[in-house]
Amino acid sequence: MAGEKKERYVIAKGVSFVGNKKHYVEGDDIDESAFKKPEQFQKLVKAGKIVIAPPEAEKKEKAGKGNKGGGDKTTREALEKAAIDSGLFSKEQLTGMKDEELEQILKDTGALG
Repeated sequence: MAGEKKERYVIAKGVSFVGNKKHYVEGDDIDESAFKKPEQFQKLVKAGKIVIAPPEAEKKEKAGKGNKGGGDKTTREALEKAAIDSGLFSKEQLTGMKDEELEQILKDTGALG
């Protein structure tokens, strides 16, 4: 049907991989186009590495970047911008850091409110 909404999928918690020359990390939107064969996508869905996007993911996406609403997880881009702007890290130093680790350092140093 033309009005049917297609399921959204995201990368599962604690999972990351490269597909179609793009690096996907936890929470990133993904679909079959990231793979050469649709069977690869379905195999990862069955393995639990790709999951159906929770409803709150759509709300966060619609709210836009920089939303300071209560409880929303800070985006990677915002964390990197805060780290670079405060002079704590260079872009190269951030590549190996996990989001949670970076967020905690920024909070501890007062660079993130």
